[in-house]
Amino acid sequence: GRIDTEISDRQAAVSAEATARTAADTALGGRIDSEVSRATAAENAIAADLSSEVSRATAAENAIAADLSAEVTRALAAEADLSSRINSSGAGVRDDYNATRFTFQASAAATVHTIAHNLNNSFVDVGVLVERANGKYTTTSCRLKKLIATRSRSTSAPR
Repeated sequence: GRIDTEISDRQAAVSAEATARTAADTALGGRIDSEVSRATAAENAIAADLSSEVSRATAAENAIAADLSAEVTRALAAEADLSSRINSSGAGVRDDYNATRFTFQASAAATVHTIAHNLNNSFVDVGVLVERANGKYTTTSCRLKKLIATRSRSTSAPR
């Protein structure tokens, strides 16, 4: 009898352990399935968030690139306009200055020259250069009679 009791006790213990292990395996399988579901859902959410962020960042980068391109175009146009305005203003200043200057070269030697200078100014500063036989120019004095604001008459003594 003792052996039969021992065998019966061991079989009962093995059966109880098998039942406990089966229940534990089932519970563990449920927890594993639950964790797989949770992790899959989290990964799907992360993938969706990542896709959304990629779309948002791409749109933002495209907007920045478009804004940058527009700003470059605007700046280049503004620089071209400014350059044009500077050149025009410079030309205007040169024209204004040149309007106060007049060069007259007589085609023949004479003691009286009438010069139509069109400077239209009450004050005209005159400098006279005379070309000598050696081809060099020297200054000379002359009397200037202002007839009208656009015409003068110079008289120089022959040398």
